[in-house]
Formats: sequence, structure tokens, C-alpha cells
Amino acid sequence: MKKTMAFLLAAALTAAVTACGGKDSSSEGSGSAKQSSADASSSDTSTDEISLVPLEPGKLLVYPLAPGESQMLRGISLSGNRAGSSEFNSKSPSTEDIRCIFELNEWVDVYLDTDAESGLKCWTFRHQDEPEFYLDNTVSEDAEGFVQVCELSKNPDDANASWGSFYLSPEDCSPGLYDLVFTSSGKPVAVILTRFYNEEELGSRSDEELTQLNNGILS
Repeated sequence: MKKTMAFLLAAALTAAVTACGGKDSSSEGSGSAKQSSADASSSDTSTDEISLVPLEPGKLLVYPLAPGESQMLRGISLSGNRAGSSEFNSKSPSTEDIRCIFELNEWVDVYLDTDAESGLKCWTFRHQDEPEFYLDNTVSEDAEGFVQVCELSKNPDDANASWGSFYLSPEDCSPGLYDLVFTSSGKPVAVILTRFYNEEELGSRSDEELTQLNNGILS
């Protein structure tokens, strides 16, 4: 009888230990599965989607680079011939504090900070709310909102000379917001928001007034 009881007790203990071991193993497996699921979820997030900040007055938005690419455009400067003093119109190329208000029929001169000497263009489009538009669509004369395109090239005889100039005719364009899109070999590299006013609407304003308008282009 004692031997029988001892055998039954040993069998019960063995069964209890086995059950505990199985439960721990199952729990560990569940944790690993959860971690794998989390890793998979993380890897499913697309790295190709680009979310860009909205365009801001006087600021150049430089598009993200693809792996292995080097920055093409480090800064720009825009000047006009109808409003503002020479000081207002002679700022060094930058990504901020860029003149971005002009009149229709006003010549706009473009200056660049870049190592390139050719292959660059400045396109004018009617403003798009999403700056990704120019990455998602081919920049061409057939693109939505196209206005004009200006070839840009460095003057070999004068490093301080304009890279190119353009104007918007009041016969073809209305006052309002326009995007200037800079491309290199057809690829968009940067964009800036501008506002064009009616003729003679800015000429009498002081540099201080023009600066306030430039900083509040969307108001």
C-alpha cells in the first residue's frame, strides 16, 4: 500500500512539473510572436512616402535627396527692377529671407548658390497647395498650372551676374500666388512660393513695407 501511495505521489509531482514547463514555454513563444508581429508592422511602413512642410514666405524648400545624391542648390536670391532699394534687391543667395513679392511685368533676376554651371531651369506654376505635386508629376510645359520657364546658366565672365531673368505678363497672368520650381536636368530640386501684384502696386512702398509684405505673403 505504501509503495502504491508513493508511486501515485511521484506521478502527480511529475505531471505538475511538466504542466508548469509547458505553460512557461507557451508564454515565451507568445512573447516572441508578438515581437515578430511588431517588427513586421514596423517594416510594413513605407520609407518612400515623402511628407513635406507647407511652403512659407521667403523660404526655399529644398527637396529631399535620393541615396548617393549631393545637394544641387544651396540657396537662391531673387531681385526685381520695380520695387525696393538696391539693398532690398541685392541679398546673397540663401534658403531664407528671400524676396518673393513682385509686380506683373516686373523683371525678376535669379541668382544661385550652386556648383553647377548649366542644366538648371526656373519654372513658374500657379500655386499648388501640396509641394509634393512637383515630385509626383513631371515638371514640363504640359503640367497643370504651367506659366513660363527660364533657362539658368552661370555667366563665365561675371560671377555676380544674374543666372537668368523672366517676367509674368498681365495679359497671360492674374495677380496671385505662384510657385517657382527649380530643376536640374529635369528633376525638381527646390521650390519657393511667390506673390505677384498688379503693376505699380509695389513701386511706391518703402523697404520696410515691402519686408512686411514679403513676410506676410499669405495674409
